[in-house]
Amino acid sequence: MTAGSDIGLATELGLKAVHLSMSADVASARLRLGADALIGISAHSLADVALAKAKEADYVTLSPIFETISKPGYGPTLGLGILRAATAVGIPIIALGGINPGLVKAVMDEGIDGVAVMGGIYMEDQVEKNVNAYLAKF
Repeated sequence: MTAGSDIGLATELGLKAVHLSMSADVASARLRLGADALIGISAHSLADVALAKAKEADYVTLSPIFETISKPGYGPTLGLGILRAATAVGIPIIALGGINPGLVKAVMDEGIDGVAVMGGIYMEDQVEKNVNAYLAKF
């Protein structure tokens, strides 16, 4: 389980994973959660990916890859081109933002480690059907 970016809550609940903003202190979070904690960072550029690696995060979510229905206008879209370059940094990459089932293969073909989806699953009333549509692409 994760507790979002609330390190205090994660500590209180005894969780071993947290996802942080780029401005967060990964070393401090690791001290509080333990050396074996899973710590991710939200990245929005190739420079952010490199910084997350330097901070010794375990993975990054890189977004928004495409225009997203859950957070419209959330910064400039990065497109597929950034993904291959991001993998060369040497930290696991999870692509996020506007990835529908029809785009999963193209995104994964860039060598990343996974995709994260919100809007494509929750924006409609057919959650199970939507999840299965994504799973079928793996």
